[in-house]
Amino acid sequence: VLPLALEWMPRTPNVERVFHPIARLLHVNGLHDAAVAIYEKILSCDPDAKQTHSDLLIHKQLSGLDADDAFAELDRWNDRFIKPVLQSAVPAVTARDPDRPLRIGFVSNDFGGEHSLNSAMLPWFLNRERRTNSYIFYSNRPDDGADHKVFVNAADSVVNVFGLSDAALDRRIREDRIDI
Repeated sequence: VLPLALEWMPRTPNVERVFHPIARLLHVNGLHDAAVAIYEKILSCDPDAKQTHSDLLIHKQLSGLDADDAFAELDRWNDRFIKPVLQSAVPAVTARDPDRPLRIGFVSNDFGGEHSLNSAMLPWFLNRERRTNSYIFYSNRPDDGADHKVFVNAADSVVNVFGLSDAALDRRIREDRIDI
């Protein structure tokens, strides 16, 4: 099946939408080589396939198989998606008052508690009354109400940014005067 999929990809419209779910399914089921082959073929057909590139980057970072390859993938990600944003970005303007609370923004597609990092971060958010800074959470997932109550309760504000472009998210964060 894999050779056929790889052969069909260049002729498939919306290649990421069609083949990305297959790669994720292979990845989740431990067929890492096949998943990587599909991720990389998708990217050869559509270099702007951001979700595919993100998943490939995460896979290479977490696989522990080849650190040099993982760092090279991170460089490709930065070149493709981060550097263009940084080149057009202007410095943020926030108040320079050392005595005011900081406005700290968090962007995630998983404030739902499903990611292992959430377990590590939850204790940091449990005692809202003991902190002085403001937390603004930017939830990049469909508004399905699945955000974990600890995160929702810890936030001074939860903003759904699902579907925003990088530029629109950048504008929103700047409008919210986020310091960090």
